[in-house]
Amino acid sequence: AFESFILRQADGCIYASTDIANHYNSIQKKPFITIPNGFDTSSFKPIKHIQQEYDFVYTGRLIELKRIKEMVENLDEKHSLLVIGDGPLKSLVLNKKNIDYLGPVPNSKLPSLLNKSKFFISLSKTEGSPKCLFEGILCGLYPIVSDIPAHVDIIAELGYGKIWTPGDKLGSYDENLEVINEKLSLFRERYSMKNITKSEAEFCLKFVR
Repeated sequence: AFESFILRQADGCIYASTDIANHYNSIQKKPFITIPNGFDTSSFKPIKHIQQEYDFVYTGRLIELKRIKEMVENLDEKHSLLVIGDGPLKSLVLNKKNIDYLGPVPNSKLPSLLNKSKFFISLSKTEGSPKCLFEGILCGLYPIVSDIPAHVDIIAELGYGKIWTPGDKLGSYDENLEVINEKLSLFRERYSMKNITKSEAEFCLKFVR
């Protein structure tokens, strides 16, 4: 009821993903635009001097919705995983010989930690605007994601990545670094805070002129 009230007051709406836009536009039709969250690309970037110590990294809440159990069960024993975050399923990632658990860390420390891994994992059952996934990609990690709309859209736009389906083992993935570097550069420019705020401002100006 509160969301419906807010939407009725709006001249226009900015949504962070197509999935969110479709949901709220079915409640109250208003002029809208889909603009994802912007990121500090001066911080979230590939850092070449940091040695890659892990195969995979997961950041976020440790809850059933994020398929934490499936992530642990399908991780090949010869591959390593760094887990950053907290939640009721924390016990599933503790005391595993190929999993290091850090707990929650300040956002400012994430870039250096993300750069220690090759692949970013997000097996979530649902997402609105997957901030953690964006941060991993912007740091140059290869995304391994579930087949939900928000993830599929990002992979299609990015031009590389692996769509995970339940039961798949998390192992090695082919990386064409030349292709990745070229496509990542365009992706980083598109999602820079400067570019995103410019798009938001241009949309808002339509209602004040």
